[in-house]
Amino acid sequence: MLKALATRTRFLRAFNTGLLLVLSCAGRGHAQEVQETVFINQQKAAAFCKDLREAVRAQELRKISSWVRNYPIEVQRGGKNILVVDNTDFVSKFNLIFDDAMKSSLFGPSGCESRMHPDGDAGLADDQIILDQVESEAQPYIGEISPPADTDPSANSSNDQYERGAQEFFKKLQRAINAENRNSVALMCEYPTSACIKGKFVTIQNRAELIRNYPQIFTPAVKKAVAKLPAPIHQGWRGFRTDQGELWLDLVVWTHVYRVRSVCSGP
Repeated sequence: MLKALATRTRFLRAFNTGLLLVLSCAGRGHAQEVQETVFINQQKAAAFCKDLREAVRAQELRKISSWVRNYPIEVQRGGKNILVVDNTDFVSKFNLIFDDAMKSSLFGPSGCESRMHPDGDAGLADDQIILDQVESEAQPYIGEISPPADTDPSANSSNDQYERGAQEFFKKLQRAINAENRNSVALMCEYPTSACIKGKFVTIQNRAELIRNYPQIFTPAVKKAVAKLPAPIHQGWRGFRTDQGELWLDLVVWTHVYRVRSVCSGP
């Protein structure tokens, strides 16, 4: 996709701000504030690295999984891509993500020597672990772990390919919703996901939470909105939506996959 598109997807995934993301919900505007990322200094990166090393040694897998802010992530290991859909999946695949080579880099003499990048993030473990930080929080978080090289958002690819991918994903989503396959639908969502429950916006953190609240999120109105469209509507830098913005989806930056980002049919 175009470089401007790549900048936009990274911007949203990192909860960057200076902007108000307006999503149409059941014909009405819904404003969802996103937060501005800040430049990480070397002291904060070193402190985070120390905590990460201790957590890896102690096998505190859930703690480490909570330091990844957004899911899914895609990690490249040995020429293969590992898709990690949420924190539970991260725990189950931990030994694949933090394999011997990664641990060697992290615990090596230069593992905590951060590489500062022009956009404000920082790299640890020979730049395999990328840290980001938002202005409202004192500590960094893990933004990426060894993403596949061909998902570099600065690379040029066609907008047609971007739209075709969204259409293919939308068809799979339609089939899963029509079949009432809640687990498949949950696997097709980004986490955290914004959703409406009884007219109130809430944040859904993982698959288990979405499945538990599935009837209140994927209401008859949402299902109807998804079912009636032959393809999602491309809404510029904001991604793709249904007719009245009941559901939004997009390509997840640094991965090969599309995911549902927001679901709301209004009160």
